[in-house]
Amino acid sequence: MKKVEVYFLINLGAILSLFAIEGELSKYMRRQNDILLTAADDKL
Repeated sequence: MKKVEVYFLINLGAILSLFAIEGELSKYMRRQNDILLTAADDKL
């Protein structure tokens, strides 16, 4: 029974890590988009 608990905790940690990475990636992409829009406005 103990091995199952360990595997469950490892999988739970991996899933939470993926959600954290996905959240950071969306913030990064939004910032990149804002930078591109600002650069485009400066060129116009």
